[in-house]
Amino acid sequence: MNRCICLSSPRKGTAEFVWEAFDTGWIAPIWPHIESFERKFTNYVNAGHTVPLSSGVTSLHLALAH
Repeated sequence: MNRCICLSSPRKGTAEFVWEAFDTGWIAPIWPHIESFERKFTNYVNAGHTVPLSSGVTSLHLALAH
């Protein structure tokens, strides 16, 4: 059985620091604005804290291990 898992292109949005990351190539492993992004994301999702991880697979692994 052949199944296709379709992937989408990354959506940059309008946040200036996200555009800068794409334009400079600072997507991984460590981005100079990670602390600012983490703080803004934590506020956006109304969480007590968040943790940046290296990939979606790492995020899923952590979620399943917890």
